[in-house]
Amino acid sequence: MPTQLSPPGQTNSNALPVGYRLGEYEFEGVLGHGGFGITYVARDVRLGARVAIKEYFPQAYAGRDAAEQSIHPFTRTPNDAENYRWGLEAFLTEAQALARFKHTHIVRVLRFLEANGTAYLVMEYEEGASLLTSLRKHSGFLDESTLLGVFLPILTGLQAVHDAGLLHLDIKPDNIYLRRDGQPMLIDFGSARQVRGGDSAQKVALSRGYAAPEQYPGHGERGPWTDVYGVGAAIYRCITGKEPTDAMERMIGVAKIKHDPMVAATALERPQYSKHIRECVDAALQLDAGSRPSSARVLQNGLMGKGLKDADTRTFVPFGKGPGFIGVAGGPEQTRRRRRSRSTFEWLVATAVLITTAAVVIPKILMDTGRLTDTELLNLIDEYKTVAIEKSTEIRRYINEDILGMRHRPELPPPRPVFTRKREAAHAAPSVVAFNPQATVAYTLALPGNPGALAFAKAGSLLAVALDTGAVELWSTTTGERVRALAPPGAEPAVVAASADGRWLAWSGKDRSLWLWDAREDRAPLVLPGHIEAVSALAFSPDGHLLASAGRESSVILWEVESGKRHQDALPTRASIRALAFAPNGRVLAGADADGGLQYWGISVRDSTDGEALPVRKYGPAAEMSYLSVADNALTSVAFSPDGKWLAVGGDASFLKLLEVGVGRNDRTLTPAPDTVLSLAFTPDRKWLLVTGSDSAIRSWQLESTAAGKSLHGHNHDVYAVTVSSDGQLIASGGDDRTVRIWK
Repeated sequence: MPTQLSPPGQTNSNALPVGYRLGEYEFEGVLGHGGFGITYVARDVRLGARVAIKEYFPQAYAGRDAAEQSIHPFTRTPNDAENYRWGLEAFLTEAQALARFKHTHIVRVLRFLEANGTAYLVMEYEEGASLLTSLRKHSGFLDESTLLGVFLPILTGLQAVHDAGLLHLDIKPDNIYLRRDGQPMLIDFGSARQVRGGDSAQKVALSRGYAAPEQYPGHGERGPWTDVYGVGAAIYRCITGKEPTDAMERMIGVAKIKHDPMVAATALERPQYSKHIRECVDAALQLDAGSRPSSARVLQNGLMGKGLKDADTRTFVPFGKGPGFIGVAGGPEQTRRRRRSRSTFEWLVATAVLITTAAVVIPKILMDTGRLTDTELLNLIDEYKTVAIEKSTEIRRYINEDILGMRHRPELPPPRPVFTRKREAAHAAPSVVAFNPQATVAYTLALPGNPGALAFAKAGSLLAVALDTGAVELWSTTTGERVRALAPPGAEPAVVAASADGRWLAWSGKDRSLWLWDAREDRAPLVLPGHIEAVSALAFSPDGHLLASAGRESSVILWEVESGKRHQDALPTRASIRALAFAPNGRVLAGADADGGLQYWGISVRDSTDGEALPVRKYGPAAEMSYLSVADNALTSVAFSPDGKWLAVGGDASFLKLLEVGVGRNDRTLTPAPDTVLSLAFTPDRKWLLVTGSDSAIRSWQLESTAAGKSLHGHNHDVYAVTVSSDGQLIASGGDDRTVRIWK
């Protein structure tokens, strides 16, 4: 029987299925995929520990036998088999080298094995997120201290890689991983993806904008200076918020018009970054390899303000072939005194002691010098108390989980008689009041973290607040008091959504869980399992019968709210979804994605009495996804107007548009918009759009004229979220100042 290979490019269908066993490892899902491999999350069934497993699978010239799960090179060209075997050999050689590393800032390879005609790297699985994900959460930029906190350690790890005769060759924000404690590490080494001389498939291996000129065929020799270019490009992305221009495009511009199309970092108005840092970025991004810092250490010294002095005279020797061989760097040997690395527990204790000391010493100095009033002293003490409590909580959690091995599912307080359990009678929709541009703050809610999402529930009497700590809290809008905690802190920022009638609440919880709660009946919430990664967006259908959830593994799931069951298989997606919204008629679900596109799914709806006194809405399966590219940068928010005429879309780079739904498009760009639009909300009176983002105001636009209205001011920093109650009487906004303000 001939081997049946899946066609190239179908990554998801080519992945090994959930439950597949590879030795002692049972696969749980896909973490990521690219043209040269698929990375899975799996569980060691003997030890119970999670691992990440990378499979060598160059889909440009190999396919998987659907029956045997084995991988075979194509036979379309004579080079397919040769390239496959060459890449596999490089993959294994690099695996052997990486397995010898035990470096804090390099992904730890536990073992490697061969099966299914290919090879697998088994790596430690770390809770955290990529630098790219972090950038998208924080307006696309890193402040200077955070920037150095990421890249100085990365350069230490990269120098160790180079000292061992290895290259990374794919340094970019997506391949810098931030652990839960904030420590960075390099992942996804790309040197095994470099195809043999001149093959056209090599184009697939490059990350445009981050690849140095010499990574293109015939443009020079690769070495540590190649990775220096990648680091420079990654830092450029972090300080400008823009993707660096591709090296080939830059070279063509210099050759033809004597002009580099990429703006130098020193030419940008970025006063928040020191001049020497921007100079280092420009030096690392030189097209001429000889003009760049010669090593990671030289670039690291430059970023620390020590100057780009090239004191490193060692030559780079790439690793050779054969088991266990790692090339070494030539030059004089240097005896290094290794410092003992501190454990997480030691750092937590030291931090708590430092905070406690500061809480006593600093206020004392400020009081003695007359620079602190009594009121300011009390506020400062409150802030120190909050931080100290957070650190003590981290220590307690570390002892329970990492030392004692205690693992707990998210705990919810037992239901208590806060709400009536008597079923409420059906009632007419609440009367809607006009938006008040002169609204004032009725309550200010002080929170233990930054609120990223808000939702009114139970006729606007309750406000659900999702925090960047992963916690979800419920507050009373009539008293301004905290009612209960719906979810404890977790590893990822939480999201929350409410049905239009305020009856249902959904929120993301710890360990990638999704919770659904009937606020009217106050019943115990349902857990909806289904996503592999954290939930990034939620939306209810207008009638509250369906819930849509998006996961960071690029999947969208529809749930039947009453039963908590899946409505159908996961919807097809093209890119990671950042926000979801249903059309008012419930027949369209729209998703804003990280690539600047809108994804649409048609929802089939049938209204039938089915012998009942009132019509019952029946939902059929969702149609295939349609796609509309609307922006060059990531989109962050999407919302339909109450009448279904407009679709508002916001994103990075001050992108804010009203897209007219239907035929005869009359799209409108709204200005001025925040640098990054973070949240959108239409007022129920159908006349206004409220917008928040990377400034302290709640901006408003009239839909009829698209004229900017008066802004509401009350926050001190960026405003992450805004929402309006169904009757229009209340507005809630949450900001970077760790507060939620309720406006009336």
